[in-house]
Amino acid sequence: MVKHRNIIRAETDKGNARQHNDWKYEMQPDIRLDTAEKNDLRNLVSIISKRSNAENEQEFGYECRAKALISIMWNPDIATLYVIRDGEQTIGMLIMHLLISAVQGGRCGCIESLYIPPEYRNPRSGRQVTSHIKAIAAEKGLKQVTLIVDKSEAPAIEFYKSCGFKDTSRSGLELQILDGQ
Repeated sequence: MVKHRNIIRAETDKGNARQHNDWKYEMQPDIRLDTAEKNDLRNLVSIISKRSNAENEQEFGYECRAKALISIMWNPDIATLYVIRDGEQTIGMLIMHLLISAVQGGRCGCIESLYIPPEYRNPRSGRQVTSHIKAIAAEKGLKQVTLIVDKSEAPAIEFYKSCGFKDTSRSGLELQILDGQ
């Protein structure tokens, strides 16, 4: 199945970088991003399952998803798995993949799995999460962050644009590779 997605980009703003420690990004007392730990795994797999079911994607089992998330957690040079929390409650997740772009001339990030379930979505949490993304990108020295958003999510796309992400002339396509085919 080929899936079309919008790709939205934001230039990092090093001038707005904030001081923070290696694993927690806090800008307001409520919404924060923490680097995922093993005890977050069950909640994160549940969040991915809600997202996948909402998008009618092929259903993968708990074990498959857990292995993928553990692989990300053990390979921070490739990607970082963040837990989005409101106070102490887990309300979402995002994965920032790291890559080197010849076009951009350096390190860039790609957020492919930003998800907050509908019951937790609001402008306050969304703006805080995008501010955290910009701060993380600046701290990591990224030249650009690409956010992949499903084209069917028009309200989300408009929201991200209002936070500084811009449309790009590129279009993303997926090719599902199953069972080594």
